[in-house]
Parts: sequence; C-alpha cells; structure tokens
Amino acid sequence: MLTEVLNPANYAVTPHSAGPWVVAILIAILGIAALVRERGSKVSLAFCALTMSVAIWLLSAGALYSTLDEPLALWWAKVEHLGVVVIPSLVLLFTLAIVQRVHELRAIAWGSLALSGLFYSSILASDRFIAGLYHYPWGYYARYGPLTLPFLVCFFSVLFGSLRLLQVQLIRVTRGTQQRRLKALLVALAVAYLGAIDYLPAYGIQVYPFGYVPVLGFVVLMFRAVWRYRLQEITPAFAADQIIYTMADALLVLDSERVVRVANQAATQLFGYAKTELVGKPVSTTLGSFLEQEKIDALEATGVMRAYEMHYRNKEGKVLSLDITGSLTRDPAGSPMAFVFITRDITERKRLEEKALQAQKLEALGKLAGEIAHDFETIFTILSRLSLVLSSGLDQNGRVLGKVEEIKKAADKGMELTRKLLAFSSSQRIKPTVLDLNALVTNLRGVLEWVVGKDIDLATRLDPTLGWVRVDLGQVEQVIIKLAANARDAMPHGGKVTLQTSNVQVSAISHHPHGLIGPGKFAILAMSASGWVMDEEVRIHLFEPFFKIKEYGGAPGLELAMVYGLVKQNGGQIAVESQPGLGTTFLIYLPLVEHLIPTADSAVSHHHSAA
Repeated sequence: MLTEVLNPANYAVTPHSAGPWVVAILIAILGIAALVRERGSKVSLAFCALTMSVAIWLLSAGALYSTLDEPLALWWAKVEHLGVVVIPSLVLLFTLAIVQRVHELRAIAWGSLALSGLFYSSILASDRFIAGLYHYPWGYYARYGPLTLPFLVCFFSVLFGSLRLLQVQLIRVTRGTQQRRLKALLVALAVAYLGAIDYLPAYGIQVYPFGYVPVLGFVVLMFRAVWRYRLQEITPAFAADQIIYTMADALLVLDSERVVRVANQAATQLFGYAKTELVGKPVSTTLGSFLEQEKIDALEATGVMRAYEMHYRNKEGKVLSLDITGSLTRDPAGSPMAFVFITRDITERKRLEEKALQAQKLEALGKLAGEIAHDFETIFTILSRLSLVLSSGLDQNGRVLGKVEEIKKAADKGMELTRKLLAFSSSQRIKPTVLDLNALVTNLRGVLEWVVGKDIDLATRLDPTLGWVRVDLGQVEQVIIKLAANARDAMPHGGKVTLQTSNVQVSAISHHPHGLIGPGKFAILAMSASGWVMDEEVRIHLFEPFFKIKEYGGAPGLELAMVYGLVKQNGGQIAVESQPGLGTTFLIYLPLVEHLIPTADSAVSHHHSAA
C-alpha cells in the first residue's frame, strides 16, 4: 500500500485539493509558534495537539480529493478521520487548560479521548463508520454509515460543552485582559465550528466541503489572540509551577506518609532518578539514607529544620556534598500535611573552599618559616664566625680543633636549612633580570642530563615565540634543577623528562590547590615526568615543608617547598597535574614583560634558542 500512496501517477492535483493543504500548513505553523511562544505550557501543548489534528484532517482531505484510485482514496479517507475523531476531545482539553480545570475534570477529558479511540477503532475494523466512498466533481469523499450518528452527537455535545465552559469563565472573570482573551477564543472557536458543514457531503448532499475556509478564519483569529493576549494567564498557581520547574535547587515534597509527591527537574538531575522513579514512592525506598527518619521526625516535632550538610552517593555513583533545608506544612487541624525539602549541590563550592584553605595554609607556613629562619640565621651566623675565631687560635693538631670544626659544620648545615626556609617563605633577596627562558633551559641542558642520569631521557620543546620574563636567574635555575632531581628520584626505573615553554593568556582567575592564577599574560615553563604519578592527597600537600612522598621513599625535606617559595618570590605561580598513564607535570607561570627594554644586566642572550 505504501508504494501506491507514494506513486505520483495516482494523483492529480486540483484547486480543490490545494485549499485544504495551504490551510493545513498554516494551522500547523500556528500550533508550533504558540508552543514556542508559551514555552511548552500545558495550554500551548493542548493547543498544539489540536492544531496538529486539524492539520492531519486537511492534509488528508486534500490528498483524498486529488486521488485517482478508489482503494487508495478509501485509505486516505481513514487517515483523514484519524484527525477528525479526536478534534472534539482536543478542543475540550484545550478549553479545560484555558479555564484551569484540567485536574478537576480530568475524568471527562480522559473519557472523551477514550471514546475517540473507540470510534477510530471502528473505522479500522469495520465499514459501519465509513461505509464507502462518493465521487463528487471535486473528488472522492467518505460515505458515512450508522456509527456516525452517535459520533456526531458526541462531537457536537463536546464542542458546545467547551463553548459553555468558556462562557461561564467569561462571566466569572473581572480583569479586562482575561475577558478580552476569553472573548477572542470564543469567537475563534465559534468560527471554526462552521467547518462542520463538511459532514453534509458524507450523507450524499452535494455541497462543496469548504470547511477549511472557517478554519482559515480560526487561524487568523487565534494568531491575533495568541500574540496579543497569550494563551496562559500568569496566575499564582502558574507562577508557582514555573518556579518549581525552573529552580536550580532540588525540591522534594513528601506527604504525611513520607511518600514523595512532588519532585522538580533539578531533583531528578541531582539524584539521577527519573521523575516516575521518585514520585509516588516512599523516600526511603528510592533515596535510601538521604533523609533519615530521625531528621523527618525532628522536623515534624519542631516545624523547622536548620540547614545541614551531608555527603550522598547518587544513582550514578557520584559522591555529592549537599546542603539541605526543610519546612513543614500543617492542615487546619494541626496535623502534618507536607514536608518540603530543598537541596543544594555544594560539591564544587566545597572543592574550591578546600583549595583556598590549602593555599592559605601554605601561605601561613611560609610566614612562620620565614620568621623562624631569620632568628636561626642570626644564631648560626654567630656560631659559624665564633668557630672560625676559635679555630684560628688553636693548635692544628689539637683535639679541641676537631670539635670546633664540627661546630662549624653544624652551623653551616643550619645556615643551609635557614636558606631553604627563607626560599620557601619568599624572604630571600633577589636580583631580577630580563631573560629568555628558552636560552636558560638550553644552557642548563648539560647540567640536567647529569642530574637525571643515563636511565632517563631528557627532551625539550621550546616555543620560538616565547615572551620575556623578569626573574632571578639563579633562583629559576635552582627551581628547574630541583624539579629534575625530584623527577629522577620518582622514576628509579627510568622514564622521560620533558621541558616545554609556551605563551598563555589567562582571562579569568583559575583556582588550584596552591594558590590563584591570573588573569594576565604568562610564560609557562612546564616540566613533565612520564613515570611519576601521585594521588590527589599527595598533589595537594606536595609543597608543604617536610612532606614525605612515600611512593619513592625520599626523606622528608624542603626541596619542593623551596621550589614553591622561589617561584612565588619571582612573582609566579606553580600548579601540578598528575594522571595515571600520563605522569606528572609541573606548570610554572611567570608574568611576561610587556615592553622589553634591553639593559646591561640582562642575564641571557636576547636571541631565542630553538629546541
């Protein structure tokens, strides 16, 4: 049959078929436009369904008039009536949505739709509805049987009942806009009902079925009504529905039996359950420990619940940090009627707070280390100088001289420790110069190859367009060497260390566990170690003084803490990324020099080095 339907040879387009087609397209466009304008409200959904059913009727009628083959014409007549039999039910549903009585009269609406389904079943299963075809000058037309009489009774009863509902609502309302909208809808529907003249040819009365003309009038009138008054009245109930649907926080409303009665879209997204899985089910069945019985009982007893935070694993297995508040609504007798819970996902906020706390911790440690180091520097300097004085006045072969030299070694070791603490606390004196990081890395290559050893490959990828930076040459060299040494210790079985440079512009502040980056223009010096992988706990605490990295058994010390302090002292920032299979990358951000003025103290050649 499909082949026959799609065969152009079975059709002859005439002016009689063109009219219904044009109106069908216009009314379909009207329905879609109203749906978009009203943003999918219940009224616009009902109106769109109504316009689609009318479009099916008229498109099929046009095809019926142009069909040359009688069996194919009968097929089109049955398709046409798929739209016809549901028109009264959808008019009723649209009217109930307009007067906001869908819930109240839902039984009548569902009954009407069920009756439409029965009528269409009779069309498909027997010839008691469509008994055959007439052939009129304009083309084939359905010939009605005995079942059409009860259908027409239902058809006109529902249509006039819908008009009556609108009329009653018009009498009740007092606001001018509401009255004008209802009047416009009444007029438009009354004009559309004139299309019922198309039933006359189905009983052998040879009257051209110009029902599409009143429908065209309906299109024009409804277009004007929709664009001037809108379909949906903004009532408190409508506003509440829209707020619940669009609110960012998850909303759950439980009845007195702890069964979920309302769950908004945010709740389904947060918990990972479909709305049908939440609504109508006890909250403990679906969401488990999300709302403990003790919390609900406490809310019932006091009427309020202070906001509290908890960790919850949703259906997808993701652990979330949630902030929950609750309230209670009671009936006139004072009994609990509804428990309202609003839940906010604060996982990202908690993560940022933890990062900020870690950065503050490092800053506080730096200040403390700096204060201690300054005091110890004075003590060790005195010890070192006194030991020199003592040693110069002692016999070179004396036992006392050996003890004095041990004192000097201890003092020197203490001085080295204080220098590391000062570096971590960014308290060292620096001599910044404008330099080229590419040249610096190239000049250090021989040293770095010796540091990492023969079991580790060293590679460089240097950006020839890299900008200039103003930093302390010696300190940046220390940073690179110490990172390379730590990479070597982390890869006892060999691997690859890669140094890479690039320019980057950070447009917004970026949070990471060791501080804030941006905004601004930076030169990035990245050092990657292929075989060095660390977990999140290690990554967060990596730059703390005396933090021990258990993976490669290094003694706790200040090497990486010094790296952190030296980078900070030169106005930069350092971030760490680590992923299994990719290794660990240290990203050093150094501010670019906006306007380069060559000076005599520039520490590195002004010519960029190639990788």
